[in-house]
Amino acid sequence: MSGKVYFITGGNQGIGFQLVKQLSELNPKNTVITGIRDISNPSEDLKQLSVSNNNVKFIELDISSQSSIDSFVENLIKATPNGSIDVFIQNAGIGKDFKSTVNETDRSKWIEHYQTNSLGPILTFQKLYPLLKKSDVKQAIFISSLLGSISGYVPRPSGAYGQSKAALNYSIRSLSHELGPEGFTFIAVHPGVVSTKLYSKAGLNSEAITAEESAKLQIDYYEKLTPELNGTYWSIKGEVLPW
Repeated sequence: MSGKVYFITGGNQGIGFQLVKQLSELNPKNTVITGIRDISNPSEDLKQLSVSNNNVKFIELDISSQSSIDSFVENLIKATPNGSIDVFIQNAGIGKDFKSTVNETDRSKWIEHYQTNSLGPILTFQKLYPLLKKSDVKQAIFISSLLGSISGYVPRPSGAYGQSKAALNYSIRSLSHELGPEGFTFIAVHPGVVSTKLYSKAGLNSEAITAEESAKLQIDYYEKLTPELNGTYWSIKGEVLPW
């Protein structure tokens, strides 16, 4: 079985780290590259994984920083076997305020969440587009949230987080229409309520599954992904979600 080249943002911890770990172990021929905010400060787990699994590499990328987005591709190309990417998994994001209503959320939080959760992922994809276009696979997977669904609205305070994921969802749908004819497959995924720092802040850990469980369910689904699913929104249980 031939391998794929994956680029995953936010692989230092949580769901992102588990995606890196499990995809690197799924097939030794896979190349799994992750972008982390500070190349000088990788987590111990990621450092150890990159030593034990020689198909794991990490580069610096902060999706909230335009200068970082502008400069990461050169290092990414060096980390790939042939200068192309098969699968992009946009996992990095923030969730800093799960207690404020829309009426209570201040300007700084709106901007911070929009910059990282809405704008950063799309600007990152724009830089990756030429690398993905070289591949026959051309898959772009965006970790979203049910809190960003409009028709499936969840009445839970999420302030700027929910709005930022709704904006991301719009861009994913638009890209699926724009680039689907070129053979791209775009999907959004709700990763479940996961026991991570982000969901702990939301007070949801009592409902949570582990990051390891979420990643496994995601990968099981991604392995079955076909172009016919372009422009769809999914739960990790394989259920179609409303935009």
